[in-house]
Amino acid sequence: MKWLFIALGMTVILSGCSTSIAGEKQPGRTFEIVQTNFLGSLWNESHARASIVSQDGGQSFAVPRGAIWAFGDTFKGSRSADGAPHFAGGAVSCSIAFLEENARIYPPTFNYLVSSNGDVVSPFAYLKKYVMTSSSDFDHPREIRFLLADAPYGPWSPSVARIEVPEYRQGKRVELVYCAYLHPELFRENGRVMNLTCSLGLKDAGFDNNCEMVEIGLKLREAQKP
Repeated sequence: MKWLFIALGMTVILSGCSTSIAGEKQPGRTFEIVQTNFLGSLWNESHARASIVSQDGGQSFAVPRGAIWAFGDTFKGSRSADGAPHFAGGAVSCSIAFLEENARIYPPTFNYLVSSNGDVVSPFAYLKKYVMTSSSDFDHPREIRFLLADAPYGPWSPSVARIEVPEYRQGKRVELVYCAYLHPELFRENGRVMNLTCSLGLKDAGFDNNCEMVEIGLKLREAQKP
């Protein structure tokens, strides 16, 4: 449940480093700074456990039982006892960590998203691409298609893979599949195993039908040359 709101949070992250709310001006309001205390670097043992030497960013947003912190370029390696950096293992373009709601001390103790060997990993999945699901159409009523892009705004590829929902689910005939959504918080093996849910239009079921979850495993292959 720690990563429940990652997808929503990534939307906030992409919105930029500054925010403003349009609305009616409130003249006469201002503030003054009466105290400043520069606490220093965030780097601590939680970074060391994830093999992090340094990183950019640090935007956060609240989720149940804590907060998700999102960082930019994250460089891997270790530090010696005197704090000297030893860069090794390259970098990931971004990283995320969970901060428990009672972790109010400095430096904060982060729980980073890591691989099976404990090293920090990017929250973007296995394919190094953005993935979108496309619900079926009336010519292919039980089909779910998968499209890829290098950026969240596209351009999106034609369908690169597809699955077909079985003809009978929940004891009735499937007439249409719709509302297919990916759930990154449930992905495993850094996105090699993905989860999605879809809604089903069932024959003679009325409103008696429920969303179903599908787990799919991926295998990388080279794209066909045009």
